[in-house]
Amino acid sequence: MSAELPRNFRSYRFERVLGRGGMGVVYAATDQNLRRRVAIKRVLSDNGDPVRRERLRREARTAAQLTHPAIVQIYDLVEGDEHDWIVMELVEGTLLHQPGSGSLGVEQVLSIGRQVAEGLAAAHALGIVHRDLKAENVVLLPDGRIKILDFGLAKKLAADEGETSLEELSRPGQVLGTGRAMSPEQARGLRVGPRSDLFSLGVLLYELSTGVSPFRGLNLFDTLTRIATHHPTPVAELDPAWPLPFSDLVTRLLEKAPEQRPASARQVATRLSRITDQRRVGSFDSVETLDPIAETPTSGPAAAGPSASSMLTLPRLGSRTGGLAALAAAGALIVILGIVLPRTETPRAPPQAASTETDEARPLEDSLRLYEEGMRAVRRNDRPESLEQAVEIFQGMLEADATSAPGHAGLARAYWEKARNVAAGGDPVFLEQALSVAQRATELNPYLADARVSYGLARLHSGDPAGARQELENALELEPGNADAHFGLAKLAESAGDLEASESSYRRAFELLPTPLYANALGAQLYRAGRYEEAEEWFSTSLELSPQNLYALRNLGGLHHAQGRSDEAARRFQQALVVRPDASLYSNLGTVFFGRGLYPLAAGAFEDALAMPGATNRSIYWSNLADAYRLIPGQQTDAQRAYRQALRILDQELAAAPGDLRVASRRVLVMARSGHAEEARAELVRRSPEASSTDLYSRLRFAIAHELCGNRQQALDTLTTALRDGLPLSEVRREPDLQALHADPGFHELLLTFDER
Repeated sequence: MSAELPRNFRSYRFERVLGRGGMGVVYAATDQNLRRRVAIKRVLSDNGDPVRRERLRREARTAAQLTHPAIVQIYDLVEGDEHDWIVMELVEGTLLHQPGSGSLGVEQVLSIGRQVAEGLAAAHALGIVHRDLKAENVVLLPDGRIKILDFGLAKKLAADEGETSLEELSRPGQVLGTGRAMSPEQARGLRVGPRSDLFSLGVLLYELSTGVSPFRGLNLFDTLTRIATHHPTPVAELDPAWPLPFSDLVTRLLEKAPEQRPASARQVATRLSRITDQRRVGSFDSVETLDPIAETPTSGPAAAGPSASSMLTLPRLGSRTGGLAALAAAGALIVILGIVLPRTETPRAPPQAASTETDEARPLEDSLRLYEEGMRAVRRNDRPESLEQAVEIFQGMLEADATSAPGHAGLARAYWEKARNVAAGGDPVFLEQALSVAQRATELNPYLADARVSYGLARLHSGDPAGARQELENALELEPGNADAHFGLAKLAESAGDLEASESSYRRAFELLPTPLYANALGAQLYRAGRYEEAEEWFSTSLELSPQNLYALRNLGGLHHAQGRSDEAARRFQQALVVRPDASLYSNLGTVFFGRGLYPLAAGAFEDALAMPGATNRSIYWSNLADAYRLIPGQQTDAQRAYRQALRILDQELAAAPGDLRVASRRVLVMARSGHAEEARAELVRRSPEASSTDLYSRLRFAIAHELCGNRQQALDTLTTALRDGLPLSEVRREPDLQALHADPGFHELLLTFDER
């Protein structure tokens, strides 16, 4: 856009350029009719794009509704043939875009935070969310007042009648806003609400008080990753001059889960005002009183009666475990075929809670009905929308009652499923949210078994198996027939390589609650043990319970492929494709192509798997793609890149679950195939005493790694035990990295022993 001032129009006389941004140029001007100075934004040409122009007009209409003194006032919208113009209040002061300058003291930061919170409260009361709150969008005036700029990304939570909602004007999943100040939910392109602005306010206060950004990384990807996983050092630890209640409030604003942040901007403003008053008199509250994290009788000492610890072995609740989730720790994937344990999805719409003033039982009935509806959605896996529906149901329960322990427990379980569910866009940020919300559920009601289950599952996938076991055992003390607790213990045993205990717990879970989820999980367990006929029965049972179950169809296809029943495998895969394309399904198809030596086709299928939402967080898809690239002439460089990515994720998974031999076997095989032979040998020596206790396909991976590292006899010994315990010889025959072994006399002995079987 030209730097020249535009011609005057209507009563506006342009004076100078104030600034340029992504959507246009802002000028200082004078309204000669009303004799006042104004700012006018001229929006960049939309090139005939009606969506972009509608966004501009919506911006103006949205912001024009805000008349709070902390928000820049919109005066007019002028629609032209080439450009549209927004006329607004002219404010001249200092932008808060240089944190750490040393010019702001404690009193001033408290005042700025309170004013921003009050402005947000006014916007939120009208159903408007800013979505781009940051230091650059706040002006500090000479008299100490502030003005919030640029509601250009603001949206109304409910569109006015007859208008197109802003959600419809953006592509699904589109990320809007400024990287370092985004909330975790906004960074993932999810639906945002007022508490997203509160997270951004927490970032602003952290920057103003510490001089550093809590999440800024080396690049945008690094920044968004930190937003999802990093817990910044509290303000008071960096600088003790800041009041502890202020530091605690900022930490609360930066919670990963929206439900764990303060309930409203109004509440934040009140708290900041109270801190200011208490600072002046030199006394601070000893107990945080903000909802929904307020102290409750169930989370503090009991006034009378037996304590929780006298009845149960209740663990002491400590800080959350940070870092990326060990998403493979619970046996979600099988490298050879990419079989994925079932996820829980359903398309049911969330029912609306109803209550009356005259019937006290009705709200309790509604809560129970909503909770059961939400848990049914969590446990089903027919469509990816089910987890979103479950989240909506449990969030609705918390909106009605912020201290609802069942609401927290259910929401934590839904977040946990979303963290490990590729089809639902699996992302470690959801594990952080599951941990936080589940811990809160146990604080609100330590006697609620489902709260213990949710916290146990989250702790298991965060690399805390001892804490997970304690929580799950507590759940069974509270409710011996809790199927989900048995399911959690099955996954815990599975991750530790105790397949007998895992199978027993899966069977008990299914006896208590016959769901496709548990049937699929048990089938996958039996598959890994080489018990194919039993595995087929359980996959078929899952399909009977849910005829369009993608995961049962996919798992049956993978099983048939392992049995050499290629026609049946192809039929199951085609049925699954009709239901829904899925990353694990593409991975299975790629593995079929790989087994036939069709490496370019296999690479294409693995690339399609990685293109699905959330798949790039999974090591198996990267290692599968690397394996295919490695056997295609001219793609060795691409293979090494994919191996490095797989190894990076596997390192994180193994750090979180060092005892998981399936993760360890995948990692050592990737090291061996990518040329890290010495490291692979050292890891094989370290793992050799326990390798024979793991599932058959992990042992196969260890054997391949031995062969690649030159340990021929160890490879033969490992294969012998695996074949003796049920590994099909066909799996060994079609592995390209074992072709050289076929000429060894020891392999011919294996053929004589196991060929007929």
